[in-house]
Amino acid sequence: MSMVQHQTKPATPNFLNVHSPSSRNVTHVSNVTSPSYQENNDHTTSDYNSTIPVLNRRVDLSSMIESFTSYLGRDNWTKYARILSLFILGKLSRKEMTNELDIIFNIPHSNRASLIRLHNQLLLGILTNSLKDSPLSKKGSTWGFQNDSSGINSSSSKLRRVNKHNSQIELYKKIVMSLPITDRNRLKAITREAGKKGFVYCSVLQTRLKNIPKIPIVTNPDTLKRVKTNNLKTPLEWSQDIMNGFNTPLATDNYSLPDADSLYLRMVSIAREHGLVGNVDARGIELLSMALDHYLKNIIEFTIDTVRYRRKKYSEYYDLNDAGIYRPVAQAAPDSVIEEIDNMPNALISLTGEDLYNTISIFPNLVKPTSGAYHDITTLGLINDDDLVINKSGIDDLSEFLNEKPLFTPLDEKNIGTRDELNWLIKDILTKE
Repeated sequence: MSMVQHQTKPATPNFLNVHSPSSRNVTHVSNVTSPSYQENNDHTTSDYNSTIPVLNRRVDLSSMIESFTSYLGRDNWTKYARILSLFILGKLSRKEMTNELDIIFNIPHSNRASLIRLHNQLLLGILTNSLKDSPLSKKGSTWGFQNDSSGINSSSSKLRRVNKHNSQIELYKKIVMSLPITDRNRLKAITREAGKKGFVYCSVLQTRLKNIPKIPIVTNPDTLKRVKTNNLKTPLEWSQDIMNGFNTPLATDNYSLPDADSLYLRMVSIAREHGLVGNVDARGIELLSMALDHYLKNIIEFTIDTVRYRRKKYSEYYDLNDAGIYRPVAQAAPDSVIEEIDNMPNALISLTGEDLYNTISIFPNLVKPTSGAYHDITTLGLINDDDLVINKSGIDDLSEFLNEKPLFTPLDEKNIGTRDELNWLIKDILTKE
């Protein structure tokens, strides 16, 4: 049901014909305006021929809103204002807005034609207030939303005052005013002291900020003399070691285990931050690499055990014995069943991100709670092998080939086939091994 009904009477200054009788898909706006808008045009025409500066006038929408509220009621007016705001912001299409307004306008004991007329007048008033003045008129080039009441002189003086301000500030102001109202309210809520305490919610970054890099400084003259004598590094070189550690790519960036050189730079950087100015032994790098290898293998081992447990738990070939351990059922089965099980091919089982996620959920002590590994697994975007479908060609996933291939029987020798037969023939040619 359309929001605006077709009426046989001609368009009046208070009525806007939204739907044209000749076409339902094209919106025609008749060349009529509201009384307030015509009054403004009369003032504009008379003032254009005079030398008196013209006042910028805006259409008063308060009377329309009061009339609308009296017809709809406070609750329905709130719904109507929300729907109209979403439509103006582009979050609702015209069809969606029409469907919503049809529900609101179908109020019992209400004049639907009056509601439609008020709706059209309100839209025209909003459009009038948002239009820019014509450059041929004697008004200043201000926008309709500005409440200017001093004519040409005030407009020119205002422009002169604007030029005195910094152009960068004006640019920032335009950017801020182009934001939605919610974002502008968030910007207003920012204070001078905001963000200095408690603005970081990342646990890794909080740990990094708590441990501010501490560059060793030599204050004892005897120690400084010994450093120069033994050709040890200076504080400038120590700070460079810390910077080298920061510039070293992490394992999460390379998607691989760190090599000896990267691990050495990171270890030297951390040692300098904690006040250690000595060298890092190569055996320490090997020890840390072995510890990392053992740590990752431990996680994979627990994941394999979890997958095997779930496989045995939901399998028909395993059952719990008296000790609570899963044992093959084939031990108590006849020889024919044992031979059949032995001849079965071993299924290829792979570990997926879902298996790793379940393992960390069952054994949370495997990883550090603040490492983020538990939450990062769900955001990898990797596809499990069970869900991965390898297509032989680029047309396998088309809707025409979702069902099985039908049996095509030609009616006669001159049968040239149908379009479906041609599609299946092309698919067979592309997927032929």
